[in-house]
Amino acid sequence: MVQDGKVLANQRGDNTAKGILKAIKGLQKQVKGLTIANSLFCLEDTGIYSYRLLYALKQEGASIWLEQAIQIQRSLGAQGGKNDVVDARSIALYAYKNRQAARLWVPRREVVEEIKELLTLPERCLNNLSRLKKPIKELKSDGNPRIAKLLEDSCQGAIEGARRDLASIEAKIDHLFKEDAELFI
Repeated sequence: MVQDGKVLANQRGDNTAKGILKAIKGLQKQVKGLTIANSLFCLEDTGIYSYRLLYALKQEGASIWLEQAIQIQRSLGAQGGKNDVVDARSIALYAYKNRQAARLWVPRREVVEEIKELLTLPERCLNNLSRLKKPIKELKSDGNPRIAKLLEDSCQGAIEGARRDLASIEAKIDHLFKEDAELFI
């Protein structure tokens, strides 16, 4: 919590809706007159890890500024140490310093969020495939082909499943694009 360029308070909370609201109440106890309505909540965009906080704050009617970590780091320069307290202080000072340029966060349309998350899955599937297939390939060429065959037979279902999942993900993405004409505007 920063006011007039000074850090007045900080509060740690669990990354659950209940924990977030408890942390806000803790700040309100520390700073007289603090309300969700008269505050700007700035947070670093950490992708999926930000969701719970974003949606809990949005549900409470908060004004939210979601900023890229690199913007915060560049603005403040080198900071000593790296932990949650230092990070929270850096984000709060960044938000205060740049409050006139704040861009309030608006949730993406559901279809855009679905596509965004689906687009992350192929790389994960390919990584899993690679992790399954690499030891088999190495054992076939440089080790024991009998053990390679044993491993291949043992994880063939997982390999085929990952390939089917890749095709299914692609089909789902295509379907979402076809169903929403706004995505092409």
